[in-house]
Amino acid sequence: MHGPLILLYNSIRKKKMYTIRKQFKFEASHQLMDHDGKCARLHGHSWVMWVEVRGDSLFTDGPKRNMLMDYADLKIAVKPLVSEFLDHHHLNDTLSVDMPTSEYIAEWAYDKLFAIGVPIFAIEIEETCTSMCRFEPESSDPGIAFVEHGGTLEQFNNEMEKMRQMYRQTKGSE
Repeated sequence: MHGPLILLYNSIRKKKMYTIRKQFKFEASHQLMDHDGKCARLHGHSWVMWVEVRGDSLFTDGPKRNMLMDYADLKIAVKPLVSEFLDHHHLNDTLSVDMPTSEYIAEWAYDKLFAIGVPIFAIEIEETCTSMCRFEPESSDPGIAFVEHGGTLEQFNNEMEKMRQMYRQTKGSE
């Protein structure tokens, strides 16, 4: 009787899932205009954003062999969002919203990264050292960004290489 149960357990257990997370920090102010507490006043935080990518397969060859995604590629995708919209900005202005809560910021970042093809699984925003939120869509399927955008892993890697080159050019001109 144990034979079929062990086989079932082993077949379930063999499904692999990999998750990588990268942390991004930024300083920003915001004001929750309609809030009924002290957050209605202008104030700022030292925010922490965790970007999570999940997938069931790794690269099988090339310089990214045995990686789900290169952390450097993830940084290249996320850094422009942090620089242009979050770090040392007033979030009400850069996100064009009167209630830039941590929940709103998490979903906003998810949508932005998803739109450029990052195989994003979740975003966590730490507003303070004791308060944070996590956004992940109800149907967070690994690699969904590729499927919904009609792309492939190879196309994504090509786009990431273009972003890497742009990033290097930007860093060289500073």
